Amino acid sequence: MQHSYRYTVRQLESLVRLSEAMARVHADDIIRVSYVREVCRLLKASNINLVKRDLEFQELQEGINEERREERKKEQE
Repeated sequence: MQHSYRYTVRQLESLVRLSEAMARVHADDIIRVSYVREVCRLLKASNINLVKRDLEFQELQEGINEERREERKKEQE
């Protein structure tokens, strides 16, 4: 089964730049498939982490909002 991902032009440009950087790190004049695969792996991992952080932040914010509601209730009593 193949997986597809939606990429923006900006993300594709990043893929190219990072693949070029990977070649430079290896003192290589050619961008090899292994470099592109590694960059893709890193980009996918970073996208997942961003989503996780957003979810964690949302849970934290919901907890803060609930505490504030409880404080207001106590003040009104």
